[in-house]
Amino acid sequence: MSDAPSAVDWTGDLSVNVKLIDDEHKMLLSVYNDLVESLQRHDQAAVVDKVMKELFAYTQYHFGHEDELMSSYGYDDIEAHRAQHAGFVDRLHAMEQSIAAGQDTAEHLAEFVRSWITGHIKVADRKLGTFLKDRLPPDGFDFANPEVGVVP
Repeated sequence: MSDAPSAVDWTGDLSVNVKLIDDEHKMLLSVYNDLVESLQRHDQAAVVDKVMKELFAYTQYHFGHEDELMSSYGYDDIEAHRAQHAGFVDRLHAMEQSIAAGQDTAEHLAEFVRSWITGHIKVADRKLGTFLKDRLPPDGFDFANPEVGVVP
């Protein structure tokens, strides 16, 4: 494996075939790609702090949306999916502390984020996308009014 992390381009193999989730995944990859770009410019210290804040904020937003969709539609694998999300956030917190203490690197963080996000999308989120595809209303899910359009 190379020491320098590389950007991730959105490709069809990352699609879960649910536009809302795909759009949020594209944004999550954009945050990751910002980290990679910053590391290539050697802006490590300032960038790690900025990107960590963005990662925590955006994962909270995105994972919250996925959780609401799973809850609203009665997704059978909700607890395992939630556990994966919680494990990712816990690992980010641990890596953030480790980097601050000089025991880890932003490059290692980037490798972890890339691996986790792409792996999670291709397996757990694709399974969720298959479950949701025929259940979501054609105009999408209204997070402000989640009971609208829920097909039991």
